[in-house]
Amino acid sequence: MQEGLALLRTCPMCRHQFDDTAVRVIEERSAMRLMHMSCGECQTAILAMVMASDLGMSTVGVLTDLSANDAERILGTDVFSEDDVLAFYSFIEQQGACRDLAQSKHIHILDRK
Repeated sequence: MQEGLALLRTCPMCRHQFDDTAVRVIEERSAMRLMHMSCGECQTAILAMVMASDLGMSTVGVLTDLSANDAERILGTDVFSEDDVLAFYSFIEQQGACRDLAQSKHIHILDRK
């Protein structure tokens, strides 16, 4: 896996090499690592999941505004259930927030003229 990790040493935004202190393993399970990298040059942060198998190495990365500490903290929290999402929707619907947002003069999602 170390050879494949060498590919993650360059910032995808500015091509600056990550410092060793800017790369942190957030979680490690057998052949998978979740890593946080932050670029000292352009301040871009990336969460990347690196997986190794008999067929080779695969990486999925996403730009983020999370710090490595935030990523570790969030990783330890419970996930949202469908009931949580529906309860939140009901709450904001009762407050009229969806209607107010949809009617805002600053939001032009439905106005395609």
